[in-house]
Amino acid sequence: MALDKKDWKILATLSKDCRISLTQIAKAVGVSREVADYRIKKLVKTGIIKSFCAEISLQVLGYTKHVVYLELKNVDKEKEEDIFKFLKSHKFISWIVTSTGKWSIIFDIHSKNTQHLSQLIKELKKELSNNFGEYEIVTLENYQYFHSKLFGEKDTIQKKKTKEASLDETDLSLLKILRNNARIDYVTLSTEIKLTPEAISRRIKRLKENAIINQFYIFPNLTILGFEHYNVQINLENIEDEKEKKITNYLQNHKSVSFIYKPISHWDIEFGVFVKNPGELRDFMLQLRTLHPENIRIKDVALFYEELSPNFLPEGVF
Repeated sequence: MALDKKDWKILATLSKDCRISLTQIAKAVGVSREVADYRIKKLVKTGIIKSFCAEISLQVLGYTKHVVYLELKNVDKEKEEDIFKFLKSHKFISWIVTSTGKWSIIFDIHSKNTQHLSQLIKELKKELSNNFGEYEIVTLENYQYFHSKLFGEKDTIQKKKTKEASLDETDLSLLKILRNNARIDYVTLSTEIKLTPEAISRRIKRLKENAIINQFYIFPNLTILGFEHYNVQINLENIEDEKEKKITNYLQNHKSVSFIYKPISHWDIEFGVFVKNPGELRDFMLQLRTLHPENIRIKDVALFYEELSPNFLPEGVF
């Protein structure tokens, strides 16, 4: 599907807030509500928009995010598909991607504590059996996603801290629905949650004000849009906090950086880069090295070959 400027404008608008009304989208793009609705549905049907998501604070739910890098052994195409199907249905796993590097597959796993994480890994080893090869688990101290850069929009760096807020069962049910169906209308939500649309609107507003919901965004298919997505891991040497902050700020504001992870161990910073081709990646890496050549050491660069599961929280954390 060839995209015109109006399609890109719709994608850009939805990337900043996918719950925005059709009337607002139509006004921003310069089309009628009917045309805006038709175009959005076409973007979904063609797979360009894979999901409408809510970025929800994991902290308030009492969970920690870890990244698992896994080598699959002794697998053919059929067995690999079975493994992917199992991982996609797992209640504590999200954002599953295949890789062309050392690791066959990379995914996020969410745990309440170290004991819970240990149990989840034991279960994975048992389920995958002799297909479970070498692996690494990296616990994240913090992380940031930039959902709008892909469409030429500047992402606002979230500075708000999650406020102490008690979540009742209705809040959890609401978050569970919005996590991967964020564009659902208030009338349908009202039927599922058993509250009036006005009451649901107030709850969503409160969840946003308390930074429990950070953003409503779209999860696009980068391949269809003509992008390659790379994962970069770097170590920082002989560096003070102020210089590390400058490097982080550089990545935050770079037009091609899609996310930043701050691991507790293994390497110092991990981030995603979307580019049109390997030449653009090389230019990015040269620019990064030139920025602080005495401090930045590239540990690994790998292509995210296929994103099998969108980046929203899995069912188990609710």
